[in-house]
Amino acid sequence: MKRLFILIPLLMFVASCTHIKMIDPKPQEIGKAYQVNPTKQWNGLNKSSFQTVAEQWTKDGPLLNGMNFWHDISKDDALYEERGVEYPKFREDMRATEVMEFFVSSGTKSGAVNIEASNLRPAKFGNAEGFRFEYTYATGDGLKMRGMVLAAVIDQKLQMISYWATDAHYYEKNAKEAEKIFETIELTSS
Repeated sequence: MKRLFILIPLLMFVASCTHIKMIDPKPQEIGKAYQVNPTKQWNGLNKSSFQTVAEQWTKDGPLLNGMNFWHDISKDDALYEERGVEYPKFREDMRATEVMEFFVSSGTKSGAVNIEASNLRPAKFGNAEGFRFEYTYATGDGLKMRGMVLAAVIDQKLQMISYWATDAHYYEKNAKEAEKIFETIELTSS
């Protein structure tokens, strides 16, 4: 009976994801802000299936791992949208520490449990000065998750990529591919 309770939500999720597209290993435009060049195939998910305003990809299924690609987050924009929920809003004068706090607060509001971010440091986002950090959290069911973020505020707009996966197996399985994607960022807007 317990398996039925796990299987039913999963089947409902799969049925709602009729708009999955293949992300081929070639340059992929993220909005009009930047492009990335994956070296392996991913599955692109329909935005309406999730609360995020980002483009989302997964390798092994959205409950196991994925990448979120946010672009052109402007003043008063949120990282997530959900009817009746007030998410934190972006400010164009945010520093790296504040963006990290914005990410954590947004994740907490979206249901991540005990989310913690660490190891904030400078990093290139394409040819722009940016920053990166790691984070951990648990799902509502207690599954331990791990992730990394690469971001930059460019022309007062937030550009950000997050890779996340289950800590037990899937994080290490695709972390190198995520790092390669981080390295291929090319800014396309000015």
